[in-house]
Amino acid sequence: MGYPIMPALPISMADGLKKSPNFNTLKQTTAAGMTSAVSLKPYPTWDFELSLDHIQGQESVAASVLAQFMSVYMATAGGAGLFLFTDPQDSRVANAQFGTGNGSAVSFQLGRTINGAFDVIQNWQGAPSIYVNGVLTSSVSVTPAGVVTFSTAPASGTVLSVTGSFYFLCRFSEDTLDAVRSYTINSGLDQWMIQGVKFSSEYVSSSSAVVNQANGGLTYSSNYQITVPVVGTTLPAMDGGAAIGSTGKWSDSGHIHPTDTSRQVSLGYTPVANNTTVNGHALSSNIVISASDITTGTLPLAQIPSGISANATQINGATLSSLATGLVKNTTGTGVPAIAVAGTDYVAPSGNITGTAANLSGTPALPNGTTATTQTAGDNSTKLATTAFAMAAALAGAGGAYNLAAGYQKFPSGLIMQWGMATGGSGTVTYNTSCPFTTFVAPLVSDNGSGYAKTTYTSLTSFNWGATSGISWFAIGY
Repeated sequence: MGYPIMPALPISMADGLKKSPNFNTLKQTTAAGMTSAVSLKPYPTWDFELSLDHIQGQESVAASVLAQFMSVYMATAGGAGLFLFTDPQDSRVANAQFGTGNGSAVSFQLGRTINGAFDVIQNWQGAPSIYVNGVLTSSVSVTPAGVVTFSTAPASGTVLSVTGSFYFLCRFSEDTLDAVRSYTINSGLDQWMIQGVKFSSEYVSSSSAVVNQANGGLTYSSNYQITVPVVGTTLPAMDGGAAIGSTGKWSDSGHIHPTDTSRQVSLGYTPVANNTTVNGHALSSNIVISASDITTGTLPLAQIPSGISANATQINGATLSSLATGLVKNTTGTGVPAIAVAGTDYVAPSGNITGTAANLSGTPALPNGTTATTQTAGDNSTKLATTAFAMAAALAGAGGAYNLAAGYQKFPSGLIMQWGMATGGSGTVTYNTSCPFTTFVAPLVSDNGSGYAKTTYTSLTSFNWGATSGISWFAIGY
């Protein structure tokens, strides 16, 4: 695996080997003292500390304990590199359950349980023995990260276990040692004391998973099964169905989607960069596409740009000349046009619906506010009557009449009012003869400026007036 291996060491009997699990928890405490916590490392790594009392050796004697220990420490450059450590009392498992088959999963993280708590095991000393329901199986492969992959998914409910010896992959906590050479013994070797050597285990980082990093992409459950995503080996789909997917595999950082040729095929042509012709026609603002270019299927309609004319004689097999005799329909949804049938495909009008003399049968509903020509007074035909025609007819029927623009109104009682304006300093006003006074009339005048106005003579047909700046007049009578 490429890591230096720490030799068996004469650990100080006085201090022993200190070992404790290490977790990483993110905590936040409120002002009221309530704490929220999230575990960033669901499985522990292990912290170690040991001291070496009176070990013998010299730097120049390769077989000595001192030289072997120093070689590992120097090979890792202190805390820069990793080494393999064998815990003298905890380096082997026998029939340790690491998972339960479900009939579909083939990859599992090897490990053990410590009274029900799962502990990840990597860096095996040789190939571990894998059992399915207690039966040894060889149809497996094991990665340095301790991920076992079965050639066939274990059946649902089967117990998966492992037997073998393992290392702890460790890193020194400090870049210097508290080492003292005390004296030289009779053998010629030096006596050394190295105190407080600290190191901690780590997990193997591989292309398929990084354990101990936000759960490392692992999925785990109460039956201690850990499923490790692996790198996908098939090309990603370009035009696959819209689905989230369920393979559980990771995509490699260098994955590339295949070239999208499906859309080119669906259009029926292969685009060529900087094309200057289409079916032999030069591309210009006045391209004319012949009928054969369309009806033979060599040029899909989607390729005809806007503004380009197409001198086709058919549309989806229907001759254009046969469609010039009526309204066109497409009732089949196939795009083949045909002539619409009056009374079947649309409501047929009973007469001419255009021009000024149009006739409508039945009871058509006209929009609110529709306007029309006011018919001549006294018209007794079946033409539509406007509100103006109706009011004039009502007044005429009651003996009344009016014309606001002409300045008169006659009420059904016979009362007549007329009004108007005149300019200058004097003159004669003649009453409107469309509504004459026959018995009595009284005119009133008012100067249009700031002067005076008067009448000097009045009759049933007119009156004389004098004023400073013209007059506004009103006459009432019958």
